[in-house]
Amino acid sequence: ENKELKEELNLDKKPIDQRKLQRLVSVWRYNAFSHHKDDGVLLYDHVSRCSHSCDPACFFAIGENGALVLRSRAWLKKGDELTISYLADDDVPKHTAIRQQKLQHSWHFKCACSRCKLYVEECRGFRCRGCSVGVWHANTANILEPCRVCNSV
Repeated sequence: ENKELKEELNLDKKPIDQRKLQRLVSVWRYNAFSHHKDDGVLLYDHVSRCSHSCDPACFFAIGENGALVLRSRAWLKKGDELTISYLADDDVPKHTAIRQQKLQHSWHFKCACSRCKLYVEECRGFRCRGCSVGVWHANTANILEPCRVCNSV
């Protein structure tokens, strides 16, 4: 028990509501970003409010003086949602099942973004051995779809 902290927070006269404390810790845990220089996390006022997408509208980078810079990946219209990926950069191109498993484990939700709803993920494929021009893509059942150029499987 840390007496200095207890005195500073005035816990003898005003105890902490356990539900509010749990809510505060959860908000911090699920909305903070790892810091690039130190072993710690930061909570950014606006960027921490961005929702997740496996095909995000934006990406972020650490700018000067530790500022978080949010940049769009494509042209956005007024009213478009600003989304980022909560996944590590090397996890973004992985299969839907792997991404969803990581999101469930770390953030306790099942992603329902437009990319996760696709029957065939076109960002991941294999060059067709039949025509060497088209691409085979795996569907949600991990079965290769026919090549769209020569129709071979």
